[in-house]
Amino acid sequence: MPRRLRFSPPNSLHHVINRGNERRLLFDDPREFWDFLALVAWAKSKIRLRIISYSVMPNHWHFIVWPEESDSISKFFQVLCTTHAIKRRRETGTVGYGHVYQDRYKAFLIHSETYLFRAMRYVEANPFRAGLVKEASEWPWSSFYERRQADRVILDDGPLLLPDNWDALVTQPLPPDFIEDFHKNVRRH
Repeated sequence: MPRRLRFSPPNSLHHVINRGNERRLLFDDPREFWDFLALVAWAKSKIRLRIISYSVMPNHWHFIVWPEESDSISKFFQVLCTTHAIKRRRETGTVGYGHVYQDRYKAFLIHSETYLFRAMRYVEANPFRAGLVKEASEWPWSSFYERRQADRVILDDGPLLLPDNWDALVTQPLPPDFIEDFHKNVRRH
C-alpha cells in the first residue's frame, strides 16, 4: 500500500514526533543527546525549517515546526532521521540490525492558537512529566532550556509571542482531554 501524502502547506504549523523502534533508546548518554542536536543544527543549514519548540527524550523526540515551503518538513526529517540512524548504528556496532526508528516521523497539523500553545507546553514539559527532571527548565535538550540561552542554535521565533507567564504555564498540567486526544491521534497514525 502506498504511503499517505503529507499535507504541509507553507507557513502551517506541525507537531512532529518519532520514537525508537520497539521503544528502544535513541540516546544512551548526554553526548549522544548533544550530538543529535548538532545534527539538527546541521540539517537546518541544509534545509530551511523553522523550529519553534522541541524536546529530545531518551527514546523519542518532539518538534514543533513552521515550514516556509511545502516540502521542508519531509526533506528535513528525512535527512535528520537517516543521518542519525546511520550514525547510531555505526556507533553502537549494530549495522544490519534493523530499523532505528519505529516508522517515518508523524506530523500533526496545528489548527489553532490554543492548540499551538498546548502542543508547545506538552513538548517543553515532556521531560518533567516523564520524571526525568524536577523542573522542565533543567532538561538541556529542549527548547524550554534553549530559550534561556544567549546563543540559540536550533530555536526560531514562532508566529506568536509567548505569554509573559510562559515558564509558569509550561509547568502547569495540561487539560486531561488534550493529552488524551493527543495520545489517541498518535496511536491512530
